[in-house]
Amino acid sequence: MDFAADLASGRKKIAARRNDICFIDLKLGAKDDKSGLELLPLAAKAGAYCVVMSGHDSEAVVERAYELGCDDFYAKGNEEENVSAVVARFLRKRPEGGEDRLFKDLFITEDAATRASVTETLKYAASDLPVIILGPSGTGKTSLAEVIHGRSGRTGQFVAINCAAYTEDLLEAELFGYRKGAFTGAADGRKGKLLLADGGTLFLDEIGSMSLAMQTKLLKAIEEKAFHPLGSDSAVKSRFRIVSATLENLQNLVKRGVCVSISFNAFKA
Repeated sequence: MDFAADLASGRKKIAARRNDICFIDLKLGAKDDKSGLELLPLAAKAGAYCVVMSGHDSEAVVERAYELGCDDFYAKGNEEENVSAVVARFLRKRPEGGEDRLFKDLFITEDAATRASVTETLKYAASDLPVIILGPSGTGKTSLAEVIHGRSGRTGQFVAINCAAYTEDLLEAELFGYRKGAFTGAADGRKGKLLLADGGTLFLDEIGSMSLAMQTKLLKAIEEKAFHPLGSDSAVKSRFRIVSATLENLQNLVKRGVCVSISFNAFKA
């Protein structure tokens, strides 16, 4: 860890060593915001994750900071909470082991186009956005889903289910869970995949085989992050993140009226 009290000192510190993360005060010992703004591009070019601190968070200041290479921004006032949140975001975004480990151990491929697509997709790993992976069987959709979860920073489990392996009724029970006596044969209650994935990732493989009615129920659970287990009047909350995959042409399924039209970040494996 190192410190700089002014622009000149900051330049020397950045030139002298590589920094993983750099916190930059826009004033940096000056009476205006120019010092910090001048140092920001230097730190960004040196490969640091640049975090800008300011006494105010006006739209113009924030926009200018991001134009110059800022990765994160916070307004001063609650340093312990702000810094903890920034470091957590940094750790989620930082690759573990770099590209070599990614493509040699986690998602094995030598194809340049596939590598570029995977790298682009992993930019969204730390977000809470749903992701759908498209591609034929054997192209590594499940492996990519696991990598996305691993890079997400989420502390919950990676929970997978093959939607094509269940009838509609069984799939609903598997996803939402059920209370004792909810249906014939339900001698005991059981947690569903949605609850098991609380704080983690729910991977829905072959989601294209899911019925329209089941898709509608799932969409409601995704939007509300809450659902009712079968046989229960009480809603259960779960902070799951959805990653799904299919070999189906979803646009054709939507046109045929057998698939709900949902906006996803799509990656074609």
